[in-house]
Amino acid sequence: WVGASDRGTLLRGLEGSVTLMLGELRQELGMGFRPAAVGLHPRRPVLTGAIAREVIRQFSSNGSPEPDINTEEGDGLLGFEQRFGREWLVTLGGYGHAWDTQGSTRGNGLGGLLRISSGPRYRASGVRGEVVLTDSYQRVQAEARRSIRLGAGFRAIPGVRFGWGKDRPLQRTFPLGGMDGFPGL
Repeated sequence: WVGASDRGTLLRGLEGSVTLMLGELRQELGMGFRPAAVGLHPRRPVLTGAIAREVIRQFSSNGSPEPDINTEEGDGLLGFEQRFGREWLVTLGGYGHAWDTQGSTRGNGLGGLLRISSGPRYRASGVRGEVVLTDSYQRVQAEARRSIRLGAGFRAIPGVRFGWGKDRPLQRTFPLGGMDGFPGL
């Protein structure tokens, strides 16, 4: 993946970001815009969106490969985000999602999104959660991890994940092992 951010240089007072992910199974282009902020983090409006293509691998109950399913999707968020302390971030807003899954009908959903995080996803320790409620599907996910030093340069990172959903599109199901896990199960 590659990403860039601009803190008001190109468009004065506007912070923008773009990410491009080119994985074997998923390709995604994401963009986000917020008013630029320095120092204390007030509540500020946010506009984000992404388009993606993903190959979902399928397996039978005995573990045999089944044909892959190609998906395409786009989503967007218009809302507000608020920092609490140095790390906690709460995002709340209107959410739209449209998708097309090979071999089935297209779908879309409008609703709301609530996201809470205790810091960046790349950190070994943290808490993250997201609730998406649309007129087409519902999805709740939460994750907590804690890095523990074991001495002599070793570290353990135990964690727990929770996921629940109803009528989700295939690409919004929960892969075994989370985002770093094994797609298709």
